[in-house]
Amino acid sequence: MGALVVSRDYFRVMQVSPRRGRLFTDSDEVKGSPAVIVNESCAVKFWPGEDPLGKHLRLVSNHAPQSWLTIVGVVPDIHQSFRHPLQYDPLIYLPYPARAERATFLVSRTRVRQPRW
Repeated sequence: MGALVVSRDYFRVMQVSPRRGRLFTDSDEVKGSPAVIVNESCAVKFWPGEDPLGKHLRLVSNHAPQSWLTIVGVVPDIHQSFRHPLQYDPLIYLPYPARAERATFLVSRTRVRQPRW
């Protein structure tokens, strides 16, 4: 299972609405926030036939379990791998800056205007 740290605007930019639950809010960006969002592949794999909202999971870092996280939303699978474009992996999304990472990628959406000839 993979994890991505995203801002609360990430899903809006990607034009993704939650299938269940909610997206991140301002309060989720506080350091130590227990909120996590999962994709549909993750929900099906780890909670088959169940509603994952309100379920808890925890990450392990350097062999030490971290704080419990609560699932607040389920989003559709989003292509995250250019090497395997038809494959969806179970994925969790963590709120930025509550869990800021060193490596950062920028996703933006722009509007292209047709030239006037």
